[in-house]
Amino acid sequence: MRSPRRERQVEIGSWVPTVEEVRARQMPPTLVFIRVPEVKTVKNRLHLDVSPIDRSTENEVSRLLGLGATRADVGQGTDRNWVVMADPEGNESCVLRTLVQG
Repeated sequence: MRSPRRERQVEIGSWVPTVEEVRARQMPPTLVFIRVPEVKTVKNRLHLDVSPIDRSTENEVSRLLGLGATRADVGQGTDRNWVVMADPEGNESCVLRTLVQG
């Protein structure tokens, strides 16, 4: 979801926890992507693989494309069930098969 606080920030997994959830440490992971002025100069030090839990793989790829991501070719071929994506700065991650039952 795009953060209303900053247009240069995308937050995934954000939610407003209750006091009880915080005390019980029942908080799902949240990732925050913030644009920086420097350009990418080296290979990613962290690689994320995500599996959609509320939509198909194709719908998640479309959502990420709408947020500014692009498809990336790292030599994976066309017969894979995952999609390599790059954020606007060129950092790669993969969208794996969906975990939606159906």
